[in-house]
Amino acid sequence: MRMPKSAHLQYLKKLRPFIFNNKKVAIGLIVIKFTAMLVALFPPLVYQYYINQVITDGQLQKLIYVILGYVLLFIIQSLLVIFARYAETKFMNRIRVDLKQRLLDIYSSMYYIDYEREDIGEMRLRVESDTNAICSFYATHCLNYIFAILYSAIVIVILFLMNWYLILFGCFMIVLSYFITKVLGERIKRTSEKYRTDQSEFDTTIHEALQNWKEIKLNNLEDKEVMLLSEKWSLLSKSILKSTRYRFLHGALVAFNLFFITRMNLYFFGGLLIINDLMTVPTMLVFMNYYEQLYSNIQTILNSTVSLNGEIPQIDRVLSTLEYVNPHRVTDMVGVIEQLQGDIRLENVSFRYQNSDQDVIKNINAAITQYRSLAIVGESGSGKTTLVKLLVGLYQPSEGAIYLNHTEVQRVPDEIKCRFINIVMQDPQLFNMSILENLLMAKYNATMEEIDDVCKMANIYEFIQSIPEKYDTLIGEKGVKLSGGQKQRLAIARTLLLNPQILIFDEATSSLDSENESIVVKSIRDLSKFKTVITISHRFSTISKSDDVIIIRDGRIIERGQLERVFNESKPFASIFNNNNMLNNKPGV
Repeated sequence: MRMPKSAHLQYLKKLRPFIFNNKKVAIGLIVIKFTAMLVALFPPLVYQYYINQVITDGQLQKLIYVILGYVLLFIIQSLLVIFARYAETKFMNRIRVDLKQRLLDIYSSMYYIDYEREDIGEMRLRVESDTNAICSFYATHCLNYIFAILYSAIVIVILFLMNWYLILFGCFMIVLSYFITKVLGERIKRTSEKYRTDQSEFDTTIHEALQNWKEIKLNNLEDKEVMLLSEKWSLLSKSILKSTRYRFLHGALVAFNLFFITRMNLYFFGGLLIINDLMTVPTMLVFMNYYEQLYSNIQTILNSTVSLNGEIPQIDRVLSTLEYVNPHRVTDMVGVIEQLQGDIRLENVSFRYQNSDQDVIKNINAAITQYRSLAIVGESGSGKTTLVKLLVGLYQPSEGAIYLNHTEVQRVPDEIKCRFINIVMQDPQLFNMSILENLLMAKYNATMEEIDDVCKMANIYEFIQSIPEKYDTLIGEKGVKLSGGQKQRLAIARTLLLNPQILIFDEATSSLDSENESIVVKSIRDLSKFKTVITISHRFSTISKSDDVIIIRDGRIIERGQLERVFNESKPFASIFNNNNMLNNKPGV
């Protein structure tokens, strides 16, 4: 794909909202750069004064003015460099923090089905690495680029006035450098895109290996995982080598052109002009001084073009995320939790996954009564978990609507929704932090009294008090130091800190032994006294104390009613559960 001729301008327009959010620092950098550009014009003039007055005319007493001039220019340029570096660092850090906060906010509020399509390694690279390309855009591809063009134009005018023969020849050499840069720039862009893709895949593989290390160890898959990592690293290293090769080749050709071909030809052509009295030696020396500055600025322009070619893939990826809008996220509702109190209603709800022509949930109509416990049962793949994700707003119905009292679920802001209806999954996500820090993830300003209360409700308080470090106990990655039941109860306590009115348990006891299951089930039963509780389970013992039950088959509700009636009358219900298990856990017992 050919890079647009006005790539700098196009990306400046796209990035303007992000790089000009601090106008004072941006204007300050412009002033500093402009001053530095003007100061850079004077050293060749001092050099010309030195040649004419001191060397040619032999006025040694004027050497002091030359020395003072150089010292003064050195001090001014040094101060300008210090101020510019300080302003650039401050400016870029602000952009970097702002961009990362925006990206994290977008990922955290992203529509669930869109988030599922994202690659973990890709997301990490966008936040950690790709933002750097935008941070440096203002200084590298805006200020330096524009001032290099402006300075080059001024110097060309000066050189033209000095000797138009020699500047025409010098411009020809600059054009040669441009074509070298253009050809290599396209190749650098392609290799950068390939490197970026390989880097993402490699990071994703490492992330998945670290996340699933227990399963890899248990199934003796270490060798297979090492081979997979080696393959990904081999591809990545080839991309790195290829990208480095092109960048080195570009730098080597530019240096060869400047330090050998260009200088050699300019001195040769300039010598001919001096022999034919079309130029003097002092003018030739000053001309070369200015010309090296010109060439340096031309290289800044060309390097910016090459660099931007390599950074475009990173910039585009960040922009694609920044431009993401959750079409169902509405933030104009505040203080609406009171309005959500009441029953849940599903009206003609159907759902199909993207790129699929078959509905997973099919025209469901149902009402879930407030402050009653409901069990949702069905064979594996019947659509239970998908229905729950629709209830909490992670998915949006393809057809129909779900109401919390009289408000559509998709019209409730995420920050309110999660405090009204929440879910405890089969494998809760816990972090390698203390018990207290894991709890505070739900409510950072919770008091210890609140934390004690929710831990008691979740039947984990006594366990926490029985261990030496209590709430300060580190639980390891994904809660590896806790048993399955302890992890589930901790997850329930964390969810209770949000104080949701509706609690959903999705297979919360499926991986627990009978002892841990009975403790978690007791927690669920206690909670159902003052909250609406929805439970999904393949175990009858988990749902045996529910008030109502819904049976789902192939995405449809085939039966619903009070659990005791369904228990006694429903053949589909009996076929789902083991009859012996049911007899030992009759409703009401």
